Amino acid sequence: MAREKVVCIIPARYGSERLEGKVLYKINGKTVLHRVYERAKKVKGLSAIYIAT
Repeated sequence: MAREKVVCIIPARYGSERLEGKVLYKINGKTVLHRVYERAKKVKGLSAIYIAT
């Protein structure tokens, strides 16, 4: 049986209403987007990770 592909889509909208540029906001030297991407890489079974801008 063929294995299903599971992908992760990370929404990365720069024009946030409450905090402009939130995805590029740095926390301890890493952007919020980078931190979310690193967490997604740890998920087992993902075929791909996409960042939707």
